[in-house]
Amino acid sequence: MYHIFCIHSSVEGHLGSFQLLAIINKTAMNIVENVSFLYVGASFGYMPKRGIAGSSGSSMSNFLRKLQTDFQNGCISLQPHQQ
Repeated sequence: MYHIFCIHSSVEGHLGSFQLLAIINKTAMNIVENVSFLYVGASFGYMPKRGIAGSSGSSMSNFLRKLQTDFQNGCISLQPHQQ
């Protein structure tokens, strides 16, 4: 189940039109699921030597930590797309 709990608009007094793409939310959830699998693997002694987690683990960890915080706060700020 994918939800956007609140939408913050920085447009001058009106919402404009937002283009909400479900695939963005689904992709974010897939990332969280994959990283959860990596953390479970790491707790059993498995650490990837190559690939995304191996080559850029620090920046990926920072990104995922922020993503997790955003989801836990239940608020995602989206930029409006006006037509």
